[in-house]
Amino acid sequence: MPFAVYVLGMAIFSMGTTEMMLSGLLPLLSADLSVSIPTAALLVSGFALGMAIGGPLLTVFFARLEPKRILIILLALFVVGQSIGAVAPTYAVLMVSRVIAARWPWARFFLVLRHRLWSAWPEDTAGPGRWPSWSAGSPCPV
Repeated sequence: MPFAVYVLGMAIFSMGTTEMMLSGLLPLLSADLSVSIPTAALLVSGFALGMAIGGPLLTVFFARLEPKRILIILLALFVVGQSIGAVAPTYAVLMVSRVIAARWPWARFFLVLRHRLWSAWPEDTAGPGRWPSWSAGSPCPV
């Protein structure tokens, strides 16, 4: 398999676990950052807020770029943001890194990746039944 497939696979795994694993770490985060658990839980809301705001903005911003370049830029944003979050000394810095790194790239990354995968299917096998399966997150042949 091409090296790019492994990179995209690792990117998807990393972005997916970033989205979900914070919920299990709330007691540890609240103790480490000296905030209450409900305040630490706002990091999850910040994640969702970044998605709601970032998705449409990035769609407009990247409208004229080729998909490969978009994927590289978004993956770089993700890595930089996660690196900032890993060494965040305060709650505010961690919140900003969550909003920027975890959601802005995540929102557009999968739209571009799905488009690229859909366009890679041979014409004789690409049926309308594939869209629901890609939207659900897994390629299920129909």
